[in-house]
Amino acid sequence: VDKYVCNVDNEPLTEYEGVKYYVKNWVDGRECDIESVQEIRECVQLMAKLHIQLNKMAEKSCDANVFLETYRRHTRELKSIWNYLKSKKGKNSFELLLYKNYETFYQEAETFLGQFNELPKFNNVVELRHGNFNYHNVIRSDEGVMIASFDKVTNQYQMQDLYQFIRKILEKN
Repeated sequence: VDKYVCNVDNEPLTEYEGVKYYVKNWVDGRECDIESVQEIRECVQLMAKLHIQLNKMAEKSCDANVFLETYRRHTRELKSIWNYLKSKKGKNSFELLLYKNYETFYQEAETFLGQFNELPKFNNVVELRHGNFNYHNVIRSDEGVMIASFDKVTNQYQMQDLYQFIRKILEKN
């Protein structure tokens, strides 16, 4: 993982003229190749290992309402995507496939929202998630693979990291 570099006072933050600064170590490497199924698979495996370690660090319970509101927002986004696809001329093959299967995805989202309160585990989850896990933050170098940018770690459902990762990959393919 990327790490903060301490200043001469052994502090991670340095304040200058009222502004706080920090420095992180960095490795010379490249982002995950989203054209490589193998590298995408390795990223998901790395994410799973990260989640196991984050679970060991989690201290407070996750607010199920935060997850529910996020899922509602994503369901609303599906409607926006549908409106965009309906009006777009010259759809590519992915957009045509999504256009044909949209109703299935939307119905699954609506069904989940309707059944959310019947899922007992969602009210007692304690999970930390990266908060911004995507191919930009998985750096490959001669030293190995590094996960970067932990500034958005939050106590929410780890499934959201997977959702965000998959969504980012699909946006580029």
